[in-house]
Amino acid sequence: MQGRLYARLIGLSAFAMLLLSACGGGGGGTSPSVQTPVAVQTFPLALATASLVNDKKSSPFTITGTAVGSGQSLVITGSGTTSESTSAGAFEGVSALLKTLSATGSLTVQNGTQGTTVPFASTSSLFFDSNYRPLGSVSANSYCVWASSTPLPAVGRIGDTAVWYSGSCYADSSKAALVETRSVSYVLEPGTGSSAQLKLISSFTNSQGATTTQSETYSVSTTGVVNRVEIPMSFVASGLVYSLLLKYL
Repeated sequence: MQGRLYARLIGLSAFAMLLLSACGGGGGGTSPSVQTPVAVQTFPLALATASLVNDKKSSPFTITGTAVGSGQSLVITGSGTTSESTSAGAFEGVSALLKTLSATGSLTVQNGTQGTTVPFASTSSLFFDSNYRPLGSVSANSYCVWASSTPLPAVGRIGDTAVWYSGSCYADSSKAALVETRSVSYVLEPGTGSSAQLKLISSFTNSQGATTTQSETYSVSTTGVVNRVEIPMSFVASGLVYSLLLKYL
């Protein structure tokens, strides 16, 4: 699960909050009031992109949720840590920045009074060019090549939305077996205080033509600091419908 999750993790953006000022009118014999310029709060997207790609830190998280179906109703809890680092690398024959994401932890599945705890560990590699444009990603069962990428604007404002990148994912680097095509867009929404919520929305279309989506939420500050917030996950496996929330602490 984590391998697929972190293969999908790339991205960042910025936003701005528009403040409206009231416009005063002049009466007979009085000077018209001067309209105060609209104040616009902006977020340095290029700086935020570089910050996310170059971050070298560890982030703890929790997982909560359920799995229902086939006469079962399971409660799932867990915790773990994401570790990340960046180094020089290469992808598809060109030099690249290599972002390594590793996740370790454990999950407990509770079925009535019976509980089972299992460990998990995964590593994914994300590749960017020198301008921080995504090139592709590699995990245990996925080799993705991003054929189309639109540079994010230097400054973002609330309500901004666009497709960031798209491409194809294969079973391995031979690219013999297509697993799915993928498109990732972003939308900037109001946050709290001096930060916004950046949502990355991934659309996955498998080889049979079925499409699913998944969102990831980040916070972005006015100084370009980016932090992961949460990732809701919904999927079907072995006849069970999973509804999980991975939340960073």
